[in-house]
Amino acid sequence: MEPRPAPRRIYAIVPVKDLQYAKTRLSGFLTSDGRRALALAMLTDVLTALRNARSIARIAVISRDPDAITIAQQVGALAWLDHSPDLNGALTQAATQAAADGAAATLVLPADVPLVTPSDIDMLASLLPDEPGVVLAPSRDGGTNALLAHPPLALPFRFGPDSLALHQQSAHSRGLPVRLAHSPGLERDIDIPADLYALAQLTPRTHAQRILLSLGVSSRAA
Repeated sequence: MEPRPAPRRIYAIVPVKDLQYAKTRLSGFLTSDGRRALALAMLTDVLTALRNARSIARIAVISRDPDAITIAQQVGALAWLDHSPDLNGALTQAATQAAADGAAATLVLPADVPLVTPSDIDMLASLLPDEPGVVLAPSRDGGTNALLAHPPLALPFRFGPDSLALHQQSAHSRGLPVRLAHSPGLERDIDIPADLYALAQLTPRTHAQRILLSLGVSSRAA
């Protein structure tokens, strides 16, 4: 069955943690300044893809980090100050604000999927039916690399270990249909050194890849 057209007012929510603590699992391979530069470059890549996606009405970055807020404002995104103690609380805060602003659906897209493309995002949106439902993009380790929910607060956010299964369980318990979206750009998030090396070996086309080249990650991988 062909998917129905997605709701017109989809707000994209990009959560960004305090970049002082960004990508700590890479601390043995990148300095704190290098990790911060990489995190900001990936955020720029994600926001660029969202800006060029036809299906996204508004983009919101929720963060406490001043540099992340500045980048959001520079690209014309909404910049919401994170008042929550954890990621899922921040997403609930952002989805609540989006709904109050007239969003019909929200797309949670983490800031560490630098290869995501506008066509990936539009593909996600095309899978969402008019009635309440959820579209999930799995990561390679059982996580969730994108969550599109209609309406914005259709289910609780459960990002963390095994989040894909947890989100599916939450949706099923509420009687919400779930569709899965697969694409190389959505599946590759950057968490561990192997992710860095794989990203650095691809033909450079993103801010994140250029940062890795400048940091010598490609030569270390070789």
